[in-house]
Amino acid sequence: MELDGKDNWPEKGEQHIEHASAAAPEASQATDESLVTPKTWIVILMLSLQFGAAFWPIPAVTAAGSAIATDLGDLTAAPWYVTSFVLVVCIAFMTCGANSDLFGRRKFILAGNILALVSNIVAGSAKSASTVIVGMTITGFGSGNCVVVTDTFLFVAILVGPVAGRYAAQHGETWKWLFYAPAILHALCFGGLYSLCYPPKHPRGVPWKEALQGIDWVGMDWVGMVLFAFGGTLNVFWNSASPGLAGVVLSLPPNLGLVFGGVLLVLFGSRIRAWKWTLTGSVVITVLFGALLGLVRPNRKGMMVAFVVINQICMGWGQYLSIAYTQLGVEQKDLGVSGGLSGVARNGGGVVALTVCTTILTNVQASSMKELVPSAAIAAGLPPASVAALLSALPVGETALSQVPDITQHVIAAALTAFQQYYIVALRTTALASLSFGIVSILACLWCRDIEDRMTDKIETFLENDRLASKNEFH
Repeated sequence: MELDGKDNWPEKGEQHIEHASAAAPEASQATDESLVTPKTWIVILMLSLQFGAAFWPIPAVTAAGSAIATDLGDLTAAPWYVTSFVLVVCIAFMTCGANSDLFGRRKFILAGNILALVSNIVAGSAKSASTVIVGMTITGFGSGNCVVVTDTFLFVAILVGPVAGRYAAQHGETWKWLFYAPAILHALCFGGLYSLCYPPKHPRGVPWKEALQGIDWVGMDWVGMVLFAFGGTLNVFWNSASPGLAGVVLSLPPNLGLVFGGVLLVLFGSRIRAWKWTLTGSVVITVLFGALLGLVRPNRKGMMVAFVVINQICMGWGQYLSIAYTQLGVEQKDLGVSGGLSGVARNGGGVVALTVCTTILTNVQASSMKELVPSAAIAAGLPPASVAALLSALPVGETALSQVPDITQHVIAAALTAFQQYYIVALRTTALASLSFGIVSILACLWCRDIEDRMTDKIETFLENDRLASKNEFH
């Protein structure tokens, strides 16, 4: 800058031009940091679609598991369909999630789609129950590589999956399309992502040779063995015994509530902000209305449905906000590790909670049934010698009840009333037991850091085949 001979300062016009030229690169850089190109939007859509397809087996096969097992001639295999899927998903989260930080996410995403595509075809064309289990197991590992940060099509799986599963359960071999449909989606996603998705090859900036030397192979083996050993102890009945139409109708309120909670987060989360406290509040309300389900009574169905909906709305808000926490609470290079741990917590924790609650429900049912049903049946006129036969027949149904010696309609009515009451006791105990999980969750929320400083429009990683690739720290 040359000085003016009159007052040793540049003219105001010159000063203005110099400031404008210096500010222009800064404005351009700020714009680039928040710019999402059309190619990136297409990749996000594909990633979201593969996430929905990857999650599909859980709600769909849960609803149709018994029908699939019956059609294939092995009803005992039904509990293992979803169990095998969830256990292997946990293994995939822990192994592939962390390693994708080292070796790049593209290979893991594409491999996950191929595995899910092939295994869904295997399960859909199965002629035996064991083949479905094998297919679900491989699908679980492939799906663990397909779970990313975009959840749009997950909402579709949550809503449509149970309905489609129950529909398929009532229409012969229609259940095969519960596997063929996601196979088609995975094929489409593979094609689109293979062509367009080129994230950085080395997200952490570590060369492949050095990364291979740093893998904890022994630890991965131990984790796998422990999870499979734990899986061998599970005796979880994932499939509902309720009538088909009632099951479809009653599955909609909680699923709609879960999706609605996620939508509310999208619409109002950025306006309310206070991320830590909205997360804590949503968990508190979820725990509260989960415990209030202990008020269940035959004449309170409407109230119970309302409690479930409120519970799931807050669950939807909290669940998707917690995913944001696990992604935004760490550095970009650690995204795979945080996502893997989050996936293990959600899926593995769900298995543990379901196992504990099922055990409590079963044990309380057994003890309450022996206390309530015999006395009610004997008071209605059933001989004590027929009590054992009555207890065996009650869970089976009307046909078995009619074959109990000396049974009458009056006795059946009294026994069914007592049978209903013992189920109420079991549900109440299970609902109150859920408080133990809930209190731990609330305490965990209180220890979370606030992510307000991360909730910006800044983009840290760009596609390598896009025009902003030069802004990546590692390539």
